[in-house]
Amino acid sequence: MYCANPGSGLNILDISDPTLPQVIGFAPLDNTMWDVEVNGDYAYLSQSHGVNAFNISDPYNPVEVGYYEYDNLHVRGMHINGDLLYLVSQTAELMVLDVSDSTNPTFLGQSGNYADNSTLFEVNDHIITANSSGLFTYDVFSPATPLYLSNEPASAAMDAIKVGDYFYLAGRNYISIFSVDVASTVYGDVDQSGEVNVGDVVYIVNFIFRGGVAPIPLRSADANCDGFANIGDAVNLISYIFRGGPAPGCGE
Repeated sequence: MYCANPGSGLNILDISDPTLPQVIGFAPLDNTMWDVEVNGDYAYLSQSHGVNAFNISDPYNPVEVGYYEYDNLHVRGMHINGDLLYLVSQTAELMVLDVSDSTNPTFLGQSGNYADNSTLFEVNDHIITANSSGLFTYDVFSPATPLYLSNEPASAAMDAIKVGDYFYLAGRNYISIFSVDVASTVYGDVDQSGEVNVGDVVYIVNFIFRGGVAPIPLRSADANCDGFANIGDAVNLISYIFRGGPAPGCGE
């Protein structure tokens, strides 16, 4: 078990005997710690002024190997998926770091919406964050440009958990329950008309070249399934519609 100890650092506990947990590793840090995420041999701690990366391959001797600094961000919560570390804070937006090189975490992108949040969940290329005002949903198909989508309000919520398809937000005297439907993607149906046609090609072109409204979900524009929404997807749709080319999508 890995714990962020406020004002102290990273604690690593052996819980093989749950009746007698023991601290087996420790790495000191001076700032206030808020959260810890673990991915393979690395642990990431959020604190007042940055994110610290530790090599934990030897849990008895964790070693700090990297650091990403930010100014007064006060990160409260994190979520890691592969090489991507998502951060939410008390004073800024959803931020995404590239941690493919744990010795040198780098900034990848952030949303344009304020998010005083502390808890993160990932569902179908979306990050859902929870705070005292409710649930916030972001499309993170393109991690360099996370897109704020919506807010489900809740008053004075203090903590949140996800169980199945439901989110439970706890307040001082109540619990709010939300069902957040993040549907699976229909590739190519960018304008959500229910079918793939030339209107979807126009939508993609407007989005890419004219600053048009982003598709929701953004992954729907990835017709050729290369991981990006770009002109190649418009070409794929034209081939499919007019020339009997490959159907959009990833064969899912």
